[in-house]
Amino acid sequence: MAYALLELERVRRTKLSLIERILSVGRLRRSYVLTQIDPIIFTRREMEQIDRAMSRNRMPRLRRVKAPAPLPEDHPTRIAEAFRRGLPELMAIDRYERDASGRFDRALREIAKR
Repeated sequence: MAYALLELERVRRTKLSLIERILSVGRLRRSYVLTQIDPIIFTRREMEQIDRAMSRNRMPRLRRVKAPAPLPEDHPTRIAEAFRRGLPELMAIDRYERDASGRFDRALREIAKR
C-alpha cells in the first residue's frame, strides 16, 4: 500500500513539474538553440553527428525548433495555455495515474479483508 501511495504522489508531482516547466520555459521539448534555458540532452544519433563534425573540425549542425508563441500575460489564460501545450503528456501521465490509483484501491481492499 505504501508503494502505491508513493507512486500516486510521484505521478502528481510529475504533472505539477510539467506544468511549471511550461510556465517557466514555454515548452516541454528542448529548443536545439544552445542559448536556451532548456537542458541539452542529445540522442545517440545527434551525438554521432556531433562526433563526426568535430573530428572534421567543423561545427555540428543541429536541427532547430521554432520558438513557441509567448505565453499570455493574464494569469488564468497563461495557466490554460500551459495545460493546452502539455495536454498530450498530461494525458499519458493521467493513464499512468489511473493505473496507480487502481493499485492503491486494490491494496486498500486487501487490507480491509484482513
